Amino acid sequence: MKNGFITGKTRCFAIIGDPVEQTLSPIIQNGGMNAAGEDALMVGLHVRKENLKEAIDGVRALHLAGLSVTMPLKTAIIPYLDECAENIRYIGAVNVVTNHDGYLKGYNTDGEGFVLSMKDSGADPKGKSMLMFGAGGAAKGIAYAFLESGISSLTVCNRSKEHALEMLSLLREKFDTPMEAVSADEETFASVCTSADIVMNATNMGMGGAPSPHIKWIPWETLKPDIWICDVVNKPVETDYIKKAQQCGFRTFTGDAMTLYQARIAYHLFFETDKVPFDGMREALERKMVVNE
Repeated sequence: MKNGFITGKTRCFAIIGDPVEQTLSPIIQNGGMNAAGEDALMVGLHVRKENLKEAIDGVRALHLAGLSVTMPLKTAIIPYLDECAENIRYIGAVNVVTNHDGYLKGYNTDGEGFVLSMKDSGADPKGKSMLMFGAGGAAKGIAYAFLESGISSLTVCNRSKEHALEMLSLLREKFDTPMEAVSADEETFASVCTSADIVMNATNMGMGGAPSPHIKWIPWETLKPDIWICDVVNKPVETDYIKKAQQCGFRTFTGDAMTLYQARIAYHLFFETDKVPFDGMREALERKMVVNE
């Protein structure tokens, strides 16, 4: 909106998903748009997977300016797009779509957002060895971004070792970084923890206060003192996994930062500008977090 008014000229963006009520994207993006004085807004639209084709036809027909995409549509949307960024081949999920005169292009900004949030706080993953929980959609985006940032090695721990091997097989087509998959059992996991510089939870373990079994797998007393403990979960911001790491005195990186920084990259794509109103986006998210406390 510009000057507080929605007019016939207002550009409309949307985030689609099922459900969509929980998303923070409209809050962050609208905070940025308002700060920049853009005549634009973002709304949430509830779209079921079985209605996705019609929804994408509607994006073109209604001339929506662009989309953010959340679960469970990140993979399902790909066949309906005209083009995807190069990394989508390896990640297999889209969370941002731009619309130029009906031509829809998909991107994934999640992993890049996490890496950018770390670098902005003075923590560069380059040269670090990373151990990651998970081999799902979020994990693929995280893995790609950290490999691209120059980590020295990647070890993936997943309940299905086969799924982890499939993910790594595809990533090896792009990167020559040493990678391996390990079983999700305490003995195996403990043996690889002690050499890791970064331990990343790229699953939904701990979301909404759910159990965090990986806490028990980690031999906290034998970890490197300068290790970085990371979590993609943003509700709650401080999961039991993050709280345990903080109690042990380790540096932590949380999912709310990834949410904010991936939105920053999305804004750049939406408006094709390097002048992203990041302070406005951050302030909007912080106000929302205060209300939720």
